[in-house]
Amino acid sequence: MKIYQELNFTAQASTPRVLALGFFDGVHRGHQQLLLHMALQAESQALAPAVLTFSEAPAAAFRSPSFLGLIQTKEERYHSLAEKGAEEIFALPLTPDLVQMDPLDFLEKYVVRQLQAQALVVGEDYSFGRGAQGKVPCLKVFCQDHGIQLTVVEDFLWRGKVVSSSLIRQLLQAGDVQQASYLLGRPFCHHAQVVQGQKLGRRLGFPTLNVVPPAEQVPLARGVYLSRVYWQGQGHRAVTSVGTRPTVEVEAPMLSESFLLGEAYPQYGEDIRVDYLDFLRPEHKFASLEDLQAQVQKDIATARKAHASLDSNAFD
Repeated sequence: MKIYQELNFTAQASTPRVLALGFFDGVHRGHQQLLLHMALQAESQALAPAVLTFSEAPAAAFRSPSFLGLIQTKEERYHSLAEKGAEEIFALPLTPDLVQMDPLDFLEKYVVRQLQAQALVVGEDYSFGRGAQGKVPCLKVFCQDHGIQLTVVEDFLWRGKVVSSSLIRQLLQAGDVQQASYLLGRPFCHHAQVVQGQKLGRRLGFPTLNVVPPAEQVPLARGVYLSRVYWQGQGHRAVTSVGTRPTVEVEAPMLSESFLLGEAYPQYGEDIRVDYLDFLRPEHKFASLEDLQAQVQKDIATARKAHASLDSNAFD
């Protein structure tokens, strides 16, 4: 996979491509349908499968108050796009000039002149150019005029709703990681380095792995989750608390604290991935550390049973 994060891609202009267009936050099941069309067309027409996207979410760049955060970090998004067949990723930085670009000028400059696109793949709701004025009907006319093959992929529906990044963000903010993960086609996760905490869990008999959730990601509902923690290629059953530790701290930052249901633990500074599998209970401020300790014991017992059920179902 090659990633280009600039405004001018002329050095790569000699390669005929099929371009998938969009931001692709989360690379969810709807995106995956679109990327499958990209990959199939690339194979059948001997074209390079590529994605034209942006380096940051437009809603985040414009500081939209309704924007909840990203499902994936930039690096995770690029990795997911590559997993689904993109050999090149062209990520445009959202400069003021680009934001104000006329929709047809945008297509002429990037799709035709710079990236030599012979085929485009978009979703039904794709928009582009100044104020998102460019829509699919405009794109159809442009492609007809320039001899470009256009594939418009139908919306992916779930329970009568269009699967979108916005819908998944809402599910995550509500703690519904099961449904969010189903729509993503994989568990929602945090990639981060293990940091040192206050070691309260160790004093209570429950040592935890602590990571700070990436600031750009949508905040999960505060609570306790069934989870799986990965490092050095191995997965470990766990239970994870996401929140601000209200029983012991005031106005503390968000932290993800995982207790592993085994004995192996990574070191501080190691990179790990925490997959969130199910929501067990909301965060609660307890009257005493003894009450918190008793509840943690119940959470661990619940998690052991849930993991045992998951493991047995995996072989059904």
